[in-house]
Amino acid sequence: MSKDDDSLICPITLELFRDPVLAEDGHTYEREAITQWIQNNGRSPLTDQPLSLQRLYPNHAIQKLIDRFENSMKTKRY
Repeated sequence: MSKDDDSLICPITLELFRDPVLAEDGHTYEREAITQWIQNNGRSPLTDQPLSLQRLYPNHAIQKLIDRFENSMKTKRY
């Protein structure tokens, strides 16, 4: 993965997204990681803005990019 693919990495887990969600701070996180973070901290790990579990939305655009990335890796046999 190139440095340009950082948008496919969760800023909490530092791993490729599996279930990306958009939070009200405008950033995308792995659902399980941000859920646990909000329960423990109540604030964004990137902006320190208050976050709510009820305002996490699937990020379909990032999911499509991940699917495309994974398919290209399979094609290249990585």
